Amino acid sequence: MNNRNDQIDFAQNKISLNSPLGQAFLGHQEGEEVEIEVPIGILKYKILKIL
Repeated sequence: MNNRNDQIDFAQNKISLNSPLGQAFLGHQEGEEVEIEVPIGILKYKILKIL
């Protein structure tokens, strides 16, 4: 990822809206759990905070 706006920083729990993961979270709210299908199965995330 060349553009800072496209980055994910898991150490700081920050995901850019422009990243593929950020795009998957669009339309969801704080506190929601989101399931994302990936080639290895389904990943589950909980949205802690929206900045």
